[in-house]
Amino acid sequence: MLKIPKSAIKHKIYLLFTIAFLFFFHSPSVKAQEDVDISKLVKYEIQRDGKTKVINEITITNLSSYNFVKTFTLNIDKYIPLDISAYEEGGLIHKTELITNGSRSTIVVTFSNNVIGIGNKRDFNIEYIFENLANETGQIWELTLPKLENPQDYSNYNAIISIPKSMGELAYISPVEDTHKEDEENNYFVFSKNKLASKSVTAGFGEFQVFNFEINYHIQNSSKNSEVHEIAIPPDTSTQTMLYDSIDPVPEDIYVDLDGNWIAKYRLKKDEKLDIKVTGNVQVFASPRQMNDITEKVFEDNTKASEFWQSDNEKIKSFADRLKTPEDIYNFTKNTLSYNYSRVNPDVKRMGALSALEDPKEAICMEYTDLFIALARAANIPAREVNGYAYTENPDLQPLSLVADVLHSWPEYWDSKKKVWIPIDPTWGSTSKQDYFGSFDLKHFAFVIHGSDPELPYSPGSYKLGSEPQKDIFVRFGKVENNKESDIKINYENKFSNIFKKGEIIFHIQNSGPKAIYQASPKVYFDNKLVSSHSIDDLPPFSNEDVKVEIEKGLLMKNTPDIVTLNINDSTLDVSTNKNVYLLINITIVAILLLVLTFILFRKMIRSKNIKS
Repeated sequence: MLKIPKSAIKHKIYLLFTIAFLFFFHSPSVKAQEDVDISKLVKYEIQRDGKTKVINEITITNLSSYNFVKTFTLNIDKYIPLDISAYEEGGLIHKTELITNGSRSTIVVTFSNNVIGIGNKRDFNIEYIFENLANETGQIWELTLPKLENPQDYSNYNAIISIPKSMGELAYISPVEDTHKEDEENNYFVFSKNKLASKSVTAGFGEFQVFNFEINYHIQNSSKNSEVHEIAIPPDTSTQTMLYDSIDPVPEDIYVDLDGNWIAKYRLKKDEKLDIKVTGNVQVFASPRQMNDITEKVFEDNTKASEFWQSDNEKIKSFADRLKTPEDIYNFTKNTLSYNYSRVNPDVKRMGALSALEDPKEAICMEYTDLFIALARAANIPAREVNGYAYTENPDLQPLSLVADVLHSWPEYWDSKKKVWIPIDPTWGSTSKQDYFGSFDLKHFAFVIHGSDPELPYSPGSYKLGSEPQKDIFVRFGKVENNKESDIKINYENKFSNIFKKGEIIFHIQNSGPKAIYQASPKVYFDNKLVSSHSIDDLPPFSNEDVKVEIEKGLLMKNTPDIVTLNINDSTLDVSTNKNVYLLINITIVAILLLVLTFILFRKMIRSKNIKS
């Protein structure tokens, strides 16, 4: 053991180090000194019940011969540690004390011995339990860990998160781990200091999130004539799949507009009012699914300027020229604007992108979204707005749709390489200090998309009647209660009765739900011989599609099939043309015509004889 110099003893030179540091949610309370070196490995062991065992493996190396560390302080924000212990190899246990002040907790470790001398090390552990670091929200287990503060205080810093495989596969994680390992029971995610210093860690585990919903619409026809009224219902997107239980009453039809919205059509009589209830659930995925490339029309619509997206403004164009990429535009937007919580109310006036730049401290989600879209479009990057429901446990940001029908908005941009719309959230990126560009969460439920027009179609929750409209949107975490595949119903109209014209059969195809059907290919057969094949890009639940089949007749029904068959997916309908019946009718008509002609000729012959005689 090193002896302490007498001069040091005489002058009683002892330096007390108070080292406070935080992995993810721990930060040093004083800056590490130059005469010690600190390295740390933190293990977060997530248990199946959601509790987390935290093991801090710490090494302090003396860089001078006369200083030593007597106490060690660990500050913890927002979480209360339980079952705290501090120990070294060999079973030496150190005294621990927990001090709480509001939402802040402090663990003070007083060492039982002194480690003195240059190059000597103290290796020790601090362990404790967190009860609410991992939370089960709906179908997903989520972790949210703040970024490492003061990384310069550590010469070496690593972290390992372990999570049981039984809690689900990785849905999203940000930042991306340096290394991923696994064994039979657990997944392990390893992070270096560089990753932890730049961003907080957010992760979700599970296949998808599920929300159950009920949305009510109230429409009225105030005209003197019967009219068609339209409502927008939540559609499938790159990150969500709709599963509808019911739309009551069932619409006349549902079609898909250029932005991908599902528009339900209702025909209302004069002065008729109609209440519509839409129920079901939605599966929300973290990773956008690949889609077909966008058309030239959609590209043009999503890069043009508008009232709120002034992408042709010189000030906005100058910023876009400098920023260029979606990530740069995202970072600029979240760092430039400040969220004004006092503006969040049902009657708030939309500022638009330019006004948001001129008055950046007055922003809410609309301004963050509008500014990103305007800058992206000015950079010739297709971008659009999404309105919908977004869940957060932050009481300042919790969706007002919980108490009123005020929705959240966020932008999407088109990734031409991946051929997919990428959702991001600069609002939450600004208010939560988490990354909502590189990785999206499972808490955003899209109701309507605005690309061609910044305001149309209207979002669910805005179809109201009366001076005191009721709450119409109800969303909660749930589970998939109806996971069956969509059923297709086929009906038909036979317009084959006119024997002097081509025959026509109209097949009416209806998707009775609960899911949309994509890339359907109805095929038409004449007497089991394929004669035509059609293509339906998307068929939303409760929507209709017609397939018209013309039938040549020819002489004495020679070219007419006996059976016309329509097949689509697993549904088939055979329609008899009643060829033999019509053939008999044709023969009868021809016979009658021949008899009439014979009779006329016979009369003429009789007359001719009478005249001669």
